[in-house]
Amino acid sequence: MSNRLKLSSTLVFYWETGRLVCEDYLRRERFAVSPQVLGLLGKFASPLGLKTLPDGERKRAQELQKMGLLVAAGPNQAEPLKGWHWGP
Repeated sequence: MSNRLKLSSTLVFYWETGRLVCEDYLRRERFAVSPQVLGLLGKFASPLGLKTLPDGERKRAQELQKMGLLVAAGPNQAEPLKGWHWGP
């Protein structure tokens, strides 16, 4: 696993029947998440090294990476929607 991660660009968050849902619309996967997870995910709006996090957050970030909510950051990482044209 990469040590520098960023927030996946294909996530949407919304409330559904009182639960916070994170949906990866490209992979068509949905996860129920706690609102506290948003704070940790927000730290990865820009690439961030795992070593900068306290142990508990680092472990949780690795779990989020396995779920696909955080992805490896780097110059060779493809942007999944690059070249996608929205509209006519």
